[in-house]
Amino acid sequence: MLRFENIDVNATVNGVSESYFQVRGIKMGEGVSFGKDDARRQSQVVVIDHNTRLRLFGPTANPLGQVILVDNLPCTVIGVTEDKKASSTPARR
Repeated sequence: MLRFENIDVNATVNGVSESYFQVRGIKMGEGVSFGKDDARRQSQVVVIDHNTRLRLFGPTANPLGQVILVDNLPCTVIGVTEDKKASSTPARR
């Protein structure tokens, strides 16, 4: 369960390393991915996907730097992955 202010969202949460997004070919749409020191320092930071961004923050609010609850653990949003639909749509000429 993720929570921002009075909005709750059911979500799958995974603990990943700094190379996860590169290995999976997932690009950042906003912000940054995890750094090498994040795991070592046990930083309470999260990267959310585009759909979660829309559900928690809407289309215009900036989620970067916002604190959300992952269950009961406060975590700071450092990145949002690129919208899969936008990245898979061929460019028009």
